[in-house]
Amino acid sequence: MKQPPFDESFPNLASSPIVESVVQWTARSSFGPQDLTWQSRFKELLPDFPVSFPTHSQSIETMIVEDGSTQQTVNRPWIGLRLESEDKKWIVQTDYQGVVLSRLRPYCGWDEFVSQGLKVWRAYCECLEPSEIQRLSVRSINVIEIKSFADVRGYLRHPPECLDDVDLPASGFMYQSLHRIPNYPYQVNVVRTIPPKNHDKIGMPALIIDIDSMTSESHHELDSSPSHLLALKWLKDKTFFNLITPEALDEFNK
Repeated sequence: MKQPPFDESFPNLASSPIVESVVQWTARSSFGPQDLTWQSRFKELLPDFPVSFPTHSQSIETMIVEDGSTQQTVNRPWIGLRLESEDKKWIVQTDYQGVVLSRLRPYCGWDEFVSQGLKVWRAYCECLEPSEIQRLSVRSINVIEIKSFADVRGYLRHPPECLDDVDLPASGFMYQSLHRIPNYPYQVNVVRTIPPKNHDKIGMPALIIDIDSMTSESHHELDSSPSHLLALKWLKDKTFFNLITPEALDEFNK
């Protein structure tokens, strides 16, 4: 396979179906879950995210006592932070195992998104001192409202098939696939789905296209993120434009 053109550009869609963009670093800190000394400094380094909440993990311990009954203890230690921008469009979630940045619709464009992501990553490195990046991923979740299952053919180049021969129309589907780039430490997980419709709720069915491009091996070079992010963006975008029909792209450009 020839070298992928990681600097290839793609059209900017005027009405992008992206509802959430995510960049995530899985990078275990040298701090333990009980050490919260880093949190004040982390918030200081990210003034664009003035709203903060503690995050917890939860475990339930069950013990059998002498009379045969059981006692349950619920543990919810404070292990991380959730930060939000004032308009709630940007969300940071972090703990001693990594950091995630999410951007909710409308999508702001790659340059602004990756700039914010790298600010968050540098703050994480300064405050939590990870030794390596176990995984780096760039993800986009696209939601397309449709009127019926048949409309999927207008959006996907390779739509799911109904069981026409036995007169069984489809009301939902889920297709997941994992693809690796030969000779490169990258892979992409693709989910295309229409969840079964909940008839108790009013609303259109939706076609969901979830594309998660990621590294497939650890990296000790903590400052290597920009080059990997460019490759992961290319893989995510290349996947999306390969899945979508030309007619759908025309619609998203209106």
